[in-house]
Amino acid sequence: MPADAPDARALAVCGPPVPGVRIEIRQEDGTPLEERRVGEIWVNSPSLMQGYWEDPEATATVLRDGWLRTGDLGYRTEDGGLVVCGRVKDMIIVSGRNLYPEDYEHVAAKVEGVRPVCAAFAVPDTERMIVAFETAKGFENHAELAALVMKRLREHLGHAPDKVVALDKGAIPRTSSGKVQRALTRERYLTGKLPVLAELAR
Repeated sequence: MPADAPDARALAVCGPPVPGVRIEIRQEDGTPLEERRVGEIWVNSPSLMQGYWEDPEATATVLRDGWLRTGDLGYRTEDGGLVVCGRVKDMIIVSGRNLYPEDYEHVAAKVEGVRPVCAAFAVPDTERMIVAFETAKGFENHAELAALVMKRLREHLGHAPDKVVALDKGAIPRTSSGKVQRALTRERYLTGKLPVLAELAR
């Protein structure tokens, strides 16, 4: 998406690492990536943890040859800055393409009638993607709103999720700090515990 597009999402540049800290962006197999390529953020530092307490299996998944796999997604800028843009566990892979839930949530939240509380997630063991959103007060035609969200996602991201789901205010669980809980939203959706107002398949 072009930087000047109406639905473009601004990302903050964290700046370069402090002296003594090394940061690399790597592919899943550990191969380093060049600037402006999104991958997992790996960190090497003298103050790096030695491991998880009495959990060698968990330690082995995040520590490799003195590097910590943070689980965060990001990329480096040409001047050495770091941009964090998501979490590896939240990334959705469809037909070999990496999709980022934040992009879908951002675009959906810009649709008139949608509250800025959305959750995009994948159905486990499938390539099916769901985008759930809370409906603003005063909007009664939930099916029409779901269709508009689907249309906007297709137009602005070049891909439409398998379903969009309209929910009432407060239906999407959030943490005490207001962060959307995607995993819990997915669990409640799959177990029929979300109060669905309208649902539209692509």
